[in-house]
Amino acid sequence: MPWDGMRTSDSDQFKALQAPLTVQSGTALGMLVTLTSVGAVALGTVFLTYPYPLRLTPPRLFASDIVHAIPLAIIAGVDHLLIGNVDFGLLGNLLLGSIPAVVVGAMLSARLPYMLLRGLLAMALLLIGAKLWWTLTL
Repeated sequence: MPWDGMRTSDSDQFKALQAPLTVQSGTALGMLVTLTSVGAVALGTVFLTYPYPLRLTPPRLFASDIVHAIPLAIIAGVDHLLIGNVDFGLLGNLLLGSIPAVVVGAMLSARLPYMLLRGLLAMALLLIGAKLWWTLTL
């Protein structure tokens, strides 16, 4: 990316670009999640890590990502509901698993060491990428 060198060589100029990069990331993330149904948390984490490499600790990164994912999921869900594309049984099962997982994950992210969280995040992203690649190549 053209601004790669700026992150370390011209930090003031890079800080000025953070807000526009964040807006562009949000736009791209919203389109990707709506079109592909890939989880906003998985993609959002990657999108936010680049413009905020030092400021976002893993717990803050996860929290920011979840706060962004909630309205994004609601908007995408309402759109699918309006076109009659919702399986309510599946939705109920997803909520039964995901709501407790978010609560436990939020509590763990505040207590686990950063390096362990980064390793777990990297592993999750690799597995998601591998699953997507496998699905697309079949």
